[in-house]
Amino acid sequence: MLLSECLEEFLLECRIRNYTDGTIGAYRIALNAIFVYFDKTFEIDDIEKVKKNHIKSFIVWQLDKGIKVSTINTKLKRLKPFFNYCFEEEYIKQNIMDEIHFLKNTKNKFTVFNDDEVRAMLKAWKGNSYTATKNRTILAMLVDTGIRTIELLNLKIENVDKYSLKVLGKGNKWRTVPISPRLQKEMMKYERVRKKVLEKKGKECEYYFMNCHAQKISNNSPVQKMIKLTAKKANVREIVRASPHTFRHYYAIKSLELGTPIYQLSKNLGHSSIKTTEIYLSQITNEQLEKEATEKTKSPLSNLF
Repeated sequence: MLLSECLEEFLLECRIRNYTDGTIGAYRIALNAIFVYFDKTFEIDDIEKVKKNHIKSFIVWQLDKGIKVSTINTKLKRLKPFFNYCFEEEYIKQNIMDEIHFLKNTKNKFTVFNDDEVRAMLKAWKGNSYTATKNRTILAMLVDTGIRTIELLNLKIENVDKYSLKVLGKGNKWRTVPISPRLQKEMMKYERVRKKVLEKKGKECEYYFMNCHAQKISNNSPVQKMIKLTAKKANVREIVRASPHTFRHYYAIKSLELGTPIYQLSKNLGHSSIKTTEIYLSQITNEQLEKEATEKTKSPLSNLF
């Protein structure tokens, strides 16, 4: 059976299992790229002809290209359920992915925004225009809730309550994330301007955040670009990656600093397990936490003199 035919059937199964469009799209992109490699390198387009060595060759090719280990592992994670499906449907006699192991990944710690940088970014957009008001509200929501970009863009008017947001996260799982009075105030200002745009355009939009044409923001790119521009305006250090996900990291460590229990933080972030939250946090460096640890640590050596 052709790989392309197997892929379309597998993606249909993903839709039946109610996977999100983003997840299905990620499967399609990753698997197509791997199948193109099989075709160009080994002239293989049939699922039964793919062997363990072909997948290992793909891994080595990616490493030689300088692709990050985490990125390669993500592609293997897309490949594994595909082969599981093909094996279950008896399109292949042996599931070769059972013999393929993920690469060992030594993660480098990364640095998050400090408080001064976040304050500066929140003040970077001046005025009462729709764009400025929307950008301020997006930034405030990322800081206050730690939600993912896709969750923010898929947020609908009906999901917004006075004290919380109803967020559709990974695996199509809903969760409720509390919001602060300060974010409520920013949202109130945004909603007034949003209403004026809709009245002027003579349109309706079910999504909370929309572009200036009163349409859903279709992908993450505009938000990512806005945050990079905001970081530049606010003179954020170059060592810090200016991205929506860095706000998620900031939210996580600040929540712990301020006393949020880790089990509640895990629920707010939409993690399936507290262990995920612990691993996630262990990869973050924060100058404020490190300074506090230095100040609080008492030296046994100094105590001798």
